[in-house]
Amino acid sequence: MSIQISLSQMLARKYGAVAEAMEILIEQLSQSLGCDHDAEWGGVELADGGFYATPAERAPIVVRVCSHNHFKHYLSAQAQGFSGVLSANAFGLMVSRIAMNVIANRANSEQFREYCNQLDCVITQHPEAELILLAL
Repeated sequence: MSIQISLSQMLARKYGAVAEAMEILIEQLSQSLGCDHDAEWGGVELADGGFYATPAERAPIVVRVCSHNHFKHYLSAQAQGFSGVLSANAFGLMVSRIAMNVIANRANSEQFREYCNQLDCVITQHPEAELILLAL
């Protein structure tokens, strides 16, 4: 079971002081990986307390991980040069997982590492799991 809420509302409730930074990071990641810069985002809160961001627009998104992407050091070697089409939901999972990894590493946060683990479980059950994992 999942609940759709606004991204700002979800982040504020989960992170308080870092909510704005997380929202900016999600926006930067989405733009650098292929999402329209004007895209609106919402959030999906999971029954286990986890969450992920997702574009409000449900159209498929062409994803390109370029070698000059400034987030590339948070991605696996296999993700370098990835190009593919993901559903908006899968793209949201991918962007959220990368953003949480960035925060976990920058802040040395066990809480964000746990959020990464929660998302990994969701990703492996997703119909587009193989593509999402290739892009990570």
